[in-house]
Amino acid sequence: MATNVEKLIISHNKDAQNRKIVAFYDRKSTMEKMGIARSETAHSAFLANLLKSDNGLGLEESAIMWLLHILIEREDNATAYSTSPIPTDVKAAVLSQTLKYDIEEITTEKVIDDVAHSYFAAHYNNKKCDDRLDIYIKLKVNGLSVKYLEIVIENKVLQDENGQKSKNGFGYDSLTQTQRYYTACSYNKSSDTAQLFVFLTPEEVEEETKAEDKHFIQISYQDVLDTIIIPQLDNNMLTNNERQELENYVDALNLPTLDIQAKKRIVMAMTEEARTDIQTYLKKNKELIINVIKAKEKEASNSSSLTQEEQILVSFADKRKNLFAALGMDFDTIKPTYYFVFITDGDTYRIAHLCTADVAVNFAKLYYKYKHKPAPTIGQLNNDFAKVKPNIFSVCNAQKNNTNSALYVKIADCIYFPKNIWSNNYFNKLLTMINNTNNVCKDFKYEVI
Repeated sequence: MATNVEKLIISHNKDAQNRKIVAFYDRKSTMEKMGIARSETAHSAFLANLLKSDNGLGLEESAIMWLLHILIEREDNATAYSTSPIPTDVKAAVLSQTLKYDIEEITTEKVIDDVAHSYFAAHYNNKKCDDRLDIYIKLKVNGLSVKYLEIVIENKVLQDENGQKSKNGFGYDSLTQTQRYYTACSYNKSSDTAQLFVFLTPEEVEEETKAEDKHFIQISYQDVLDTIIIPQLDNNMLTNNERQELENYVDALNLPTLDIQAKKRIVMAMTEEARTDIQTYLKKNKELIINVIKAKEKEASNSSSLTQEEQILVSFADKRKNLFAALGMDFDTIKPTYYFVFITDGDTYRIAHLCTADVAVNFAKLYYKYKHKPAPTIGQLNNDFAKVKPNIFSVCNAQKNNTNSALYVKIADCIYFPKNIWSNNYFNKLLTMINNTNNVCKDFKYEVI
């Protein structure tokens, strides 16, 4: 007689939608076949070429125009500015799609000295610098308060930005990558030129840019996919080759990678269709997925003690590495432990892996975002939590005349922190907090696996 696990796998394998999504992820994109699926240089080159052309649609529908739309939408996360880095009349022209411009230059791997020569001449006696800008854009704009618009894009596919050039250095060499680029490129810049610094990553955009230099506006590959690339595919003026190139690129963003270094197995951006399919898969196969995680956890701790069912589950997951990576479970890079959490929010499902020391803070941030709109900035929440972190209080303490009760209500009403959560048995107390919150929260549920 078939066991419950066997029945789950049989049901999974028979389902037509499941087979479709497994087949979708069990393949290589064209870029992966070429060995460049996660090459920053290749992605920068593709985007630069995309930005050079309006594909016959005119300036109002050009890739440059929609890039500027994204920067206007995301500019608030560049927290170093007290006012917008985009001149008011430029912003108005972009939003009304009346901006008139000529492309003076769109270059990848631009030698920084060519853009910031005055900085190196003044500070380093014309000594050449080997730093290169991933994408450099210079536009000549017509009839506005500035003559030129410069855009410096730092493209990060697999890693955070580079640190100091020299730990023992000073001046330019003592700065992190984005700090170096902003310092040099903005030095003594003419008032007729507006500059925008951009940090492009596959990561979700939050309230504050992840760039070390906060003059950089963070945008995501998801922004680029949704706002620039997908609409272009509806363009009937594209040649067959142009359409095929765009579709191949979308494929590379959608798919994790199969046979290069495991740390590169990431989804850079996801089409709406793929996102819907992932949601359907998670909902339909929730019980099977939880059993897989438990089996992988046991394998990581003691593979020799696996039962036959657990061996089947492990083999099931190993055969579908890309699919599980797309679901949020790259078992090659994430140690499977019970700190996986299945999050259900209405019709939305996702897997989170809670493994860092600030997991309780992140949990509360998510809850706060659901309960309070607009939510405070990440910086504000971090500051609030820093004040209470040394002395996290329990429900009973908060109900008494606790001096922190007002802050408790302010930060996350209905989130119950066990006392001294950051001491021993940290995760057990975290689980208590999650369970208590689930009991009172109608917005979403956390299931710790």
